[in-house]
Amino acid sequence: MSERNQSDSQCELARVKEIIGKIVAKSSGGNFIYRGESKCYEKVSSGLYRVYSSRVGIRDKDIPGAIQESVEEILSDAKAYLGETDYAKILARLECGMKDAKVAPGLKPILASAQASLGKSTDFKILASLQHYGLKTNLIDFTTNPFVALFFACNSSFDEDGRIIVLKRQSTKDFCIKEAPPIIRHAVSQRSILVEARKGFIKRGHYEVIRIDKCLKLDVQKYLEESYGISTKGVYGDIHGFIRTSDIYPDPYRKLLDGQDCYNNAFETKKPEERLQGYKKAIEIFTGILDSKRDLPEAYLNRGWVHFLLGEYYDKQNDASEEDTVDSHGFYHKAVKDCTEAINQDCDYGEAYATRGKAYNSMREFQRALEDFDKAICLRVKDGEVDADRCVSLMQLRKWEELKESLAELKKRAQNINAWLKSLDEQAEREGLELPEDIKAMLIS
Repeated sequence: MSERNQSDSQCELARVKEIIGKIVAKSSGGNFIYRGESKCYEKVSSGLYRVYSSRVGIRDKDIPGAIQESVEEILSDAKAYLGETDYAKILARLECGMKDAKVAPGLKPILASAQASLGKSTDFKILASLQHYGLKTNLIDFTTNPFVALFFACNSSFDEDGRIIVLKRQSTKDFCIKEAPPIIRHAVSQRSILVEARKGFIKRGHYEVIRIDKCLKLDVQKYLEESYGISTKGVYGDIHGFIRTSDIYPDPYRKLLDGQDCYNNAFETKKPEERLQGYKKAIEIFTGILDSKRDLPEAYLNRGWVHFLLGEYYDKQNDASEEDTVDSHGFYHKAVKDCTEAINQDCDYGEAYATRGKAYNSMREFQRALEDFDKAICLRVKDGEVDADRCVSLMQLRKWEELKESLAELKKRAQNINAWLKSLDEQAEREGLELPEDIKAMLIS
């Protein structure tokens, strides 16, 4: 890192720590809760309030009444859908020991188990659950963890400033503060607190605001992940979190497919220059994604794969030339680095181990490659190519017994088996490897 870059990095880190210092200062000496917003909205408001306030023709003074009507309607519809009334009658009948020919004998333990799991369905629990599944309600999400709030303030809308809302944990006549039900999985990871605002928003005098410069959002994300382990995967702990994340990041997930199409099309073309340009364009796409969302292991893996393809491309170019025109090993190193980052973010990412193993093979680090292929197979990567690449590692390491076993497995999985066997045979001949006779026979067959 250059002295200038190092100086810039230290300056950005100082600004990030300054923001954290402000949060600590604002919330010292009391019991506070926090909310992170990626934009500096006019009000701290609920989803329902934002729906009504954006409608043409509705007066501000009519919004609280409209919100209340909507909440009652939501609860009524939810209870009807859940069949709560009938459910309660059946339970009451069973608890009183009354016999009903319409109730199957095996129903009582099932209903008792359901009752123990769900508890009493209060209106608040229903609303909180519906909000968790994406429905707009009169509840406003807060957290007891200021770093989680900081994550949300910096996790999207990178072209606008974000903000932290610091609110004293004390209910008033305007709003009521309640714990999120523990049945909601992300309520635990986010240390969630819900504020029920009677008018749909919290008046300005009740809270303090800390503004986050848009230029610092990515640096804050990086600091939170490295220092506190706070990232998208940790904060959104279930499939509904994934849906929310996809909603927050529509562009990166779409661009991920664009990048894959780009390198696939490049791989198919027979013109070297078009292939090179396609690979470079794919790298740009994946790098652009990672500039706005660092905790996306799929983007690291895809960029690592294209770096590997570029290494192979330049290897062929160097073979066709008397002198090495480009250092292909540099691209293999980049592939390893990207795959390692993908693994750091998801330790069970089998495809990342498989791709890193390929890069290690090309760098002639065969023992490391073998370890990665073994890990990929343990993680059930069902791909004959992994077995074929593993055979390369074993052959170079002269592990003949293991090679025989792997060749047998390769014949079960690989579709284009003859091409793989021929490639192994040619590589052994090219490098002057003396293969045992039984392995030679397997390659020939």
